Amino acid sequence: MKSEAVQSFEGFIKGDLAESIVSRPFRRLGYHVRYNGVEVTHPDLLLFTQMNLIGKEKTLHLAYQPDFLVTRIKSERYSEGLNLPVEVKYRKSGKISSRELQPYADNVQFVFLDCQSFWSLPKAQLGTAMENTQSTIFFSALTPLECDKTFNFSEEEKQLIISYKACVKVIDNISINSDAGLP
Repeated sequence: MKSEAVQSFEGFIKGDLAESIVSRPFRRLGYHVRYNGVEVTHPDLLLFTQMNLIGKEKTLHLAYQPDFLVTRIKSERYSEGLNLPVEVKYRKSGKISSRELQPYADNVQFVFLDCQSFWSLPKAQLGTAMENTQSTIFFSALTPLECDKTFNFSEEEKQLIISYKACVKVIDNISINSDAGLP
């Protein structure tokens, strides 16, 4: 059985990889991606919280900052610009409790990863996604990221996003068996 420290560290590594995998196609497509998560904006507070030097209740509001901001400038290709906060969630199970998503701002765009694909859900549509499932959201019932009309991807751009789906398998292979040397 893995210790809580090992499980927590694995979770951070998998989360960082998921964010990198999702942000990369946006960068390749010319979007500006600015990291915004608590790991970037307040790394010391995050560390102090993990070390139990600061109570979690004092930093809880920081935990619900989206991971990054995706910006697209208005151009010939795009009739309007885009400035969208994105929160990435990886779940091998392909499902997530809606309670985990409730604290985020209404303008957040969730991108979920599972072993199969990238899925997209604006926070504003959270209620619709839950209509038939009570409190669990199954990723396979959501819109694949490449088909999300929010981004208006061309067919070529859709293919680029699809090509990144193979990277998700890397996350599944991460396993830390000892807490020796963990930060």
